[in-house]
Amino acid sequence: MARATQHKLAGCSNLALMGHVLPTFDEHLAPCDLLHFIHARALGDHAQPADMEESPALLLLPDDVEIERIVQLIERRGGYARHGWADARDVDVTVRHGDRLTIVCVANRRSEPYRGALTYRCADGSLQHLHIGIGGLRIGLIIISNDEVIGCAMGGDAAEGAWFVRGMRSSMMFSGSEGVVAPCGNGLRLSAAQSGRFQLRRPEGWNGLRTCRLLLSGNVLPASVHIEGAHLTLPYVSEDERGVTDSYLLLPEGPAPEPIRVDLCALLRARAQMLRTAIDPPPDDGADPAPSLTDAFRLFVSIADALEALADQPFTLDTYATVWQRATSACELAVAALTRELARARSNRFTGALSEAQYAAIEARLRAALERVARASLRYERE
Repeated sequence: MARATQHKLAGCSNLALMGHVLPTFDEHLAPCDLLHFIHARALGDHAQPADMEESPALLLLPDDVEIERIVQLIERRGGYARHGWADARDVDVTVRHGDRLTIVCVANRRSEPYRGALTYRCADGSLQHLHIGIGGLRIGLIIISNDEVIGCAMGGDAAEGAWFVRGMRSSMMFSGSEGVVAPCGNGLRLSAAQSGRFQLRRPEGWNGLRTCRLLLSGNVLPASVHIEGAHLTLPYVSEDERGVTDSYLLLPEGPAPEPIRVDLCALLRARAQMLRTAIDPPPDDGADPAPSLTDAFRLFVSIADALEALADQPFTLDTYATVWQRATSACELAVAALTRELARARSNRFTGALSEAQYAAIEARLRAALERVARASLRYERE
């Protein structure tokens, strides 16, 4: 390993090492000084950038070399010392390039909010700019494609004001706290911890997209947005009487994109599994002291079959919403029947029709079933 590492380093055409200590042995402690074969020369504290430029391919720099000298060395040799920076101190910018996307990460190390311009270098070496607003001691991640902002994840607090990211023809802004705008094919997925207002802009506009609200319970509800040309405004509600929001979806018509479908399939399979285990199978002799439990068991099994059948095939959001709502309505009927059964058991206990032991057995089964159904759909959690 050590010999192979030295061999690779010795073959580099543009490399600098820090410090005066070089490895001279391999992994077997045998002499190995391949790096000396290219005559690495140490540069003293007074070496000038011109000296560095004329040095061999492998440079040996002192431990206390200043960062400015390293920057000059890289730039004089045709490299890029920085791929991203801000127009203020204590704001760190990191850039990563992928096959199709560029990721810009910004960290505001100041205690006060930062409003300014970021400069980042594209994969082809050109420079582009972003205008950004982020709270103090917050971090953000920006996704860029073809020099346009297509997604972001920003930390923040509503008291700090809105955060925003602006490119040349695209922008994203949120008036609440931390928020996420994730690209999903030609659509978007938006999520935030608090209610607020998303304002988005993109050059291709928003034609052909529909908006819906996905709850943590799995329900999909219609949502409204205001569109004016390339601008879109979405009122984001994090929680109301209908439930807690998971995210808002802006998606084209047709089958759900793969990232969304994967999440919805997980909800379908999880709910199906909870319903299958909500009630124990009825006795083999068919003599169940709580008949509603037997009916609910069969109903839950049929609902679980329908949910798993949908998860095994491509589906649209409309199909998902319809199947999920049918399951919810059927569960409501079963829950109502189980609740009546529990009330009837309590009444029979008070009248003496059931002994304490009989009531305890029935009550335990009914209560366990109701609790499991509640976990299978957050709709009943508050009840």
